Amino acid sequence: MDVSTWTVDQRMRLPDWCFGNRMLIGCFHYNSHPGTTEWAIRDIPLPDPVCIWEFWYLIIETAGNYGTYRAGLADAVPVNVPQMDAATEIYPYFGIDHAGPNYIIRTTEDATHVVIKLRKGMVTGGKKLVIEVGSVAGIARGFFGLLVSGLPTNMAGWMAHNPV
Repeated sequence: MDVSTWTVDQRMRLPDWCFGNRMLIGCFHYNSHPGTTEWAIRDIPLPDPVCIWEFWYLIIETAGNYGTYRAGLADAVPVNVPQMDAATEIYPYFGIDHAGPNYIIRTTEDATHVVIKLRKGMVTGGKKLVIEVGSVAGIARGFFGLLVSGLPTNMAGWMAHNPV
């Protein structure tokens, strides 16, 4: 059965085993310039449409270091805050509200690793993972990742070999 014309929401209702292989896409940036904001991109287009299974981040700070962090989807690496503000949001209701992608909440000077399970379907237009790492004091290190897969397009093989 061809489901390629179904909407993203309709395809997201299919069981997990209908989705293809998952791929981990991550982006790291090290900003050692206090008072600056820097950006990075993982130059791998996300599937379109995509299912985001997990969103995770690892922020590494030590005593006296402090930064600001956010992630989104864009066609090219941002070079200023307005370009990052224009990036597509991945987590619109999480973090500190901001135009464009929200800021990630930090509560400690120690390394923080957070994994958020999503199962979120969205149209990406082939955009890529971009991150913003602002160094307020000392060194700011941010590592962000997405666990993704494409959405099902054809159910014939799955239905024949994986009866429910």
